[in-house]
Amino acid sequence: MGARERVLRVLAGAARLTDRSDPLHREAIARLPTETGLPAPSVLAALDACLERSATHQELTSLLASVPLEQRVHVVLAGNVFVAPVRALALAWASAPEVLVKPSHRGRVVPELLLRALQEDGGRDGSIALTESLSAKPGESVHAYGSDATLEAIQGTLPPGTRFWGHGHGFGITVLDTSSSEIVRGLARDVAYFDQRGCLSPRLVLWIGSEEGGVALARKLHGELEVLARELPPGREAPEETAARHQYLAAMEAVGDIFSGATAVVGFQSGPEGLIVPSFPRGVHTVQISSPKRARELLAPWAQWITCLGGNGAAAEQVAQGIPWARRAAPGHMQRPPLDGPVDRRHPAPSPGR
Repeated sequence: MGARERVLRVLAGAARLTDRSDPLHREAIARLPTETGLPAPSVLAALDACLERSATHQELTSLLASVPLEQRVHVVLAGNVFVAPVRALALAWASAPEVLVKPSHRGRVVPELLLRALQEDGGRDGSIALTESLSAKPGESVHAYGSDATLEAIQGTLPPGTRFWGHGHGFGITVLDTSSSEIVRGLARDVAYFDQRGCLSPRLVLWIGSEEGGVALARKLHGELEVLARELPPGREAPEETAARHQYLAAMEAVGDIFSGATAVVGFQSGPEGLIVPSFPRGVHTVQISSPKRARELLAPWAQWITCLGGNGAAAEQVAQGIPWARRAAPGHMQRPPLDGPVDRRHPAPSPGR
């Protein structure tokens, strides 16, 4: 079984998690709300919209080219986005016929169900299994996902000669110079999926236009988020997220406008000297900026953490020139990137030892 076939087997297993008639789907829907803190409707919607279960020939070719050939890969998963293990396992198994997966204690359901699907599908060449510890040896590779601090700690424990591929903290931004109802509705959905805990989640909206247009955009986005909460209700909020929400609200009282309701907060600031990036669920900071050039200047201190740039206008194209590694997506599609390699393109895979 070659690398392409192994990836296709992962996708076939993932497809079972969205099949209403499959017992694995029913188990996922039963277990994921408790594990993630997201209500069942939000879990179901994210499974349907964001779980990778197919790829074109071109996407598969790109994915296979994005990883070096290895003999064994160890994967350390994060628990922020429950669909993320699909891509992580696909990348690892494309790289090596033998993969050991250490799930996060906050994200065991999808890895467990995926591996069960692979076992039921029947193994031929290659193996993939769960493990409770990381035991990489010299000459092997580790693919790790998590906060920057977590990645640093993991890398510090590895023996010399081990190759490390880290996927750390990141977030998405959106750049707009038009705000049709369709665009704002799509942006609201990008925000709502996973309660903004993923590296593709937009937390910052840069409006290239008039101050009046920026205020209107922020108000409209907040309204869409409040309406969307009926379909995709938010989940539980951690204490540190609640604290971050209060800090943001206090800061915005001094520098801008706030649109705050039962489920979402959207702030607006005109012509800022620096950027504020909210770090709590369904919180978006919207800023009015005079030009794409000024947007690039303001984004420069944050550029190393930007993984996705949403937008489909001329302004977005110009801002993207300063962040060439960031994935591009139209509003409404930021959480659904093609399966053409790692979501996070900031750090290329390490070359294997020979």
